[in-house]
Amino acid sequence: MYPPEHPSAQQAVNLPFEVLHKILEKEGQAILSLIENKLVINGVTAEESISGSVLSQTLKKCNIKSLNFTSELTQTQLGIFLGFFVGLDPKAPPPDLTAYLSDHNVDAIKVNQLHYELVSEEEKVVSEQEATTIEVKEEIALALKNNPQVLKDLLFDISFQEQKIKEKLGVAVDVNFLINSAKEQLQKFSDEQLIHLIAQNLQTNLEKTISGQDPEKKEALKLLKNILEQENKKVLLPQLQKIMQRFQMFNDKYFQKVLGERWSTMNKNLSEVMQVVDNISLGLVSLEELRKLPEKIQKLKDPKVLTHIVDRLFGDLESGLENVRSPASLALAVLVNFSQVEKNEEVFKSIKNKLFEKIKAPHISPNLLVDIGKLFKIIFPDMIKNKNYTEAKEILTCLKWCYQNNPSFPKEKEKEILNLIKEMGSYQVADQLVLHLLSTDFAKEDKIIEDILFLLGTEGVAQKFVEIFTTDDRLVRVNTLRILIKIGEPVLPVLAKLLSERRNLARKLNSQLLTNESWYKIRNTLFILANIVDISSVNLITKLKDDPDPRVRKEVIKALEKQKPELIIGYILHYLEDSDPEVRRMAIETLGILQLVQAVDPLINNFFLKKEDRLEAIKSLTKLGGDKATVFLLDLVTGKEKENWGIHTKIGEELKITALHGLARRATPSIVKALERFLEARKKGLKSILGMDRLDSEIHSFLNRYRSSTPLSG
Repeated sequence: MYPPEHPSAQQAVNLPFEVLHKILEKEGQAILSLIENKLVINGVTAEESISGSVLSQTLKKCNIKSLNFTSELTQTQLGIFLGFFVGLDPKAPPPDLTAYLSDHNVDAIKVNQLHYELVSEEEKVVSEQEATTIEVKEEIALALKNNPQVLKDLLFDISFQEQKIKEKLGVAVDVNFLINSAKEQLQKFSDEQLIHLIAQNLQTNLEKTISGQDPEKKEALKLLKNILEQENKKVLLPQLQKIMQRFQMFNDKYFQKVLGERWSTMNKNLSEVMQVVDNISLGLVSLEELRKLPEKIQKLKDPKVLTHIVDRLFGDLESGLENVRSPASLALAVLVNFSQVEKNEEVFKSIKNKLFEKIKAPHISPNLLVDIGKLFKIIFPDMIKNKNYTEAKEILTCLKWCYQNNPSFPKEKEKEILNLIKEMGSYQVADQLVLHLLSTDFAKEDKIIEDILFLLGTEGVAQKFVEIFTTDDRLVRVNTLRILIKIGEPVLPVLAKLLSERRNLARKLNSQLLTNESWYKIRNTLFILANIVDISSVNLITKLKDDPDPRVRKEVIKALEKQKPELIIGYILHYLEDSDPEVRRMAIETLGILQLVQAVDPLINNFFLKKEDRLEAIKSLTKLGGDKATVFLLDLVTGKEKENWGIHTKIGEELKITALHGLARRATPSIVKALERFLEARKKGLKSILGMDRLDSEIHSFLNRYRSSTPLSG
C-alpha cells in the first residue's frame, strides 16, 4: 500500500470518494450495513457481485455490522479508512477498526452505530429515536469500560442512583443495560482481581468512616490490608465475606444484581472448606465435617487455594494435640486422593514437596514421622509407576533412618512405621519394580531400584523374588538370591510357606529323589536360609533334615554349617547315623569345621561303630583338639587302642599316619616324649630286625622337624 500522499494511492481513493460524496450531498449521510450477508447502502441492497465481494467478507470477519460516513468525510480520511483493509492476514484474529480510526483521528466514520434492517419486503433505516438509544448504550458501555470509577460507584457507593449516570451522560439510563454492561466488564476479572477490587474499595470506605478508637474497624482494616498484600487472596475470601456482612460498605442492591451469583458460588464452597480447616486447627472439627470434606474439596478447582490448604494442614500435623493432628492427617489424605483422581499435578507436587521438607527436618517428632509415613504410603505407588525412584528412595531412607538412629524412639511408633512400610511394599509395587529391574538385566544405573526393594524389605518383595529364583537365566538367578539374602528376616515367612506346600516336594516316579523343579526350589531355599543366621532359619532348615532325597540332607548339613554352632550341633550329630555314607561324611567334616568339643565323644563312638567312616572321623578329631581327642589319637598311633579303648579290630597304617599328622599340628612336649618312647620300644623289638616301616619313618621325620624348630633349653 502506498502512503496516502502518493499519487497512486490518491488515484485509488478518488473514485470511491466521488461516489460517497454524491450520496452525502444528496442524503446527508451514507450508511453501509451488512444484513444477512448482504450489503445495504442507505436502504438499497447492493448487487450480488458487490455483496459477495472481499469487502463484505472482510466486514463480516471484523464483526462490522454498519459504517456511518458523515458529511465531514475528507478524501484523506477515506484513504486512511481503506488502508485498514489492505494486507489483512486471513489466519490472524480480526483487527479493531474502531481503535484504528481513533488512532488516526478519523471521526467522520462511525462503526456499528446505525444500520438498516430488513422488514418484510421493504427496507427502512432505523428510527432516529432507536439510533439515539443505541448510541447512548454504547456510551454507557464505553464509560464503564474506560472509567473504572463508574463501576466502583455502582458497586460501592451506598447512595448511588441511576441519576448520577444521567447527569454524567445527559440521557436517561436503562438499569438492566447498566447492570448487564457491568457484568460484562467484571467477567473479564479473575477471582483474584475481583477480590482485590472489593477489598480495596472496602478499605477506602472504612478509612472514611473510622473515627477515634474503633478497635473493630481497625482490625478489619488490618485484615483488608493483609488481603491486598496476599498473593493468594482467594484463601482469605471467608474473612472478606465476614467484613462485608459486618460493615455493609457496598451498594447491596447493585452488588447482588451484578455479582451476586458469582460471589455466592465463590464463597459457598471455599467458605465451607476453610471453615473445616479452621475447625481442624482449633481441634473442633466434627466427624460429619470430615466425612463431607472430599465432596467439598472436589468443587475447589483453584490450585493456589488447594496449595494454601495443604500448607495449613501440614502446619497442623506438628501440633502437640492429637485432636488436631489426627483430623489434619485425614484431611491431607483426602487432598492426596483428590490430586490423584483429578490428576491435579500442582496439588500432588505441593504435597510431595511438603513431605520432603518435613521428613528432612532435624529432630522430627515420632508423631509427625508416622503421619508423614501415612501420606507417603498413599503417593508411593504413583511415584513407582512414574519411576520417581530417587525421591521414593530418599523418603524411604529417611523414614527408616529417623527411628533406627534414635534410641529413644517409641517402640509403638516404630511398629506403626514398619507396618506402613510393609503396606508400601505390597506385591503389586514389588512386581512393578522387579519387572523394571529384569528389563535392564540388573544394570548398575538401575541399582536404585534394588535399593528401594531392599529398603522396603517386605514379604511382598520377597514373594516376587522367590517366584523367579529358579529361573534359567543365571544372571537373574544369582542376583535374585543375593537380594533375598540381603533382605533377610522378611524372607523367612515366604520360604516357610514354600516348604509347607507339598507341590514343592514332588518326587520323581518310583523314586525318593525330588523332581528337577522341586529340587531347584529346595536347594535355593536352603541356600538362602543358610545365609540368614537366625534361630528361625534353623527351624526351617531342619524341617528337611530327614528328607528321603540324600541331596536334600546334604544341603541341610551345608546350610546348618553357616548357623551358630551351639544351635545346630545336635542336628549334625543326628546325621552320624544316616544311611547314606556321603551324608555321614559331610556331617563328620562339618563337626571338625565347627570345632565343638561336644563332638569328640560322638566321633570316637562313630569310630567304633562305622569302620567306613574312620578316616573322616580321625580328620575331624585332629581339628577338634582337646585332651580326650589328643589321647585317643596318640593311642591309635602308638597301638594302645585295644588296651585303652577296647578296639579289637586292626587299625590300618593309613589311619595311624593321619592321626599322627593331626597330632603334629598340635605337638606338645608330652606328645613328643610319648612318640619317642614308642620308637625306642619298636627298635628293641621285632622292628630292630625288620627295620622301620612307613609309620616309624613318619614319626621319625616329625621328631626331627620338631627338634630342629625347638630352641635348646638352658
